[in-house]
Amino acid sequence: MSCCGRQRAMMMAHERAGDEDESAPVWFLYAGVRTIVVKGGATGHVYRFAPGHMLRVHGDDASSMREIPGLRPRDLT
Repeated sequence: MSCCGRQRAMMMAHERAGDEDESAPVWFLYAGVRTIVVKGGATGHVYRFAPGHMLRVHGDDASSMREIPGLRPRDLT
């Protein structure tokens, strides 16, 4: 005999886990004059930005990247 409450809890936990795994990447353009290396605030991933180039950043790191002078998010749509 199964318990509806247990199944419901398992389904809700699965849905929450799916939301955490999917974070849309954000493209950033670097307008500085020297290459910089930045560590993502959420993921700890290391990003290397070269002057005038765009780089895809994990969505969870995007908020910390917005605080760095010279980095600007770009909308590619």
